[in-house]
Order: sequence, then structure tokens, then C-alpha cells
Amino acid sequence: MSHYDSLGLSQSASTEAIKRRYQRLILQLHPDKNSTLDPQSSNALQDSKRAAKLQLVLKAWEVLRDQDSRTQYDATLAATGTLGGTGPKEVVNGEVDLDDMAYNADSGTFQSSCRCSGSYVVSEQDLEDGVEVVSCTTCSLRIRVLYSVVDE
Repeated sequence: MSHYDSLGLSQSASTEAIKRRYQRLILQLHPDKNSTLDPQSSNALQDSKRAAKLQLVLKAWEVLRDQDSRTQYDATLAATGTLGGTGPKEVVNGEVDLDDMAYNADSGTFQSSCRCSGSYVVSEQDLEDGVEVVSCTTCSLRIRVLYSVVDE
């Protein structure tokens, strides 16, 4: 999995889009930042998965935030054939049409349930930033959100 996969972004994402996505993921994954986590109902397996996701996001940000290190990383990926469609495809467990996802107007997010009782959540800003692959908030499954961009 590439650093772009860890953030759920394409290689062509802007530095600003990478920064916004990183900040959103940190708020979702960091135990001190996520107010929806209930310490009384802590689940060791979920906590370890969340911690692993958090580490991937932190490592991705460390590399992709700096243009020089990002350029070097992209060159390494290109040399190993893991970018540009020539290497292994990211693992996606299914596809969901955006129209089939529930919309929450208060938070500006779309949500779909996962088979593990977790959920897939994508914000309007994520969609504008080109996010296509979304991870479950609980397990390691990922879906591709199908949508088309409409120019105004």
C-alpha cells in the first residue's frame, strides 16, 4: 500500500488536498482527538487497527508534506512499477454509488454501512479533493465510491 492509498488519495492530489485529508484522518483516528470514541467500550482489536491506520497516516504525511521528499517517493514508486497503473492495484472490497449513500447535511458527509457494523464516511470536501477509496471506520475493508464530478 502506498502513502497515497493510506490517505485515500490519488497521486495527482495537490499538497493542499493531502494536508486537508491528513488533518481529517488524524481527527478520526487519534484517540485524544476523536470525541466519538467511548473509553468505557474500548475494544482491543479495534484500538489496534485504529493505531495501525494512524501510523500509516502519520508516515504518509511525513513523506508527502514536503515537495522534495514527495518527488523522491514518486520516483521510487515509478521505478518499482507501483504507480501509473503498471503495478499492483490497491485492494478495494466493493463499490458503492454515491447516490446509495446516506447524506448528513449537518456534517456534509455521505455514509454507508459496512458488514462489520462500522461505516464508510466521505465528506463533500474529500470528494472535491478526488478521494475515491474510503476505509471502514472499524475494520480494514475499503470501498470505491462511484461518482462523477459536475462542473458548475
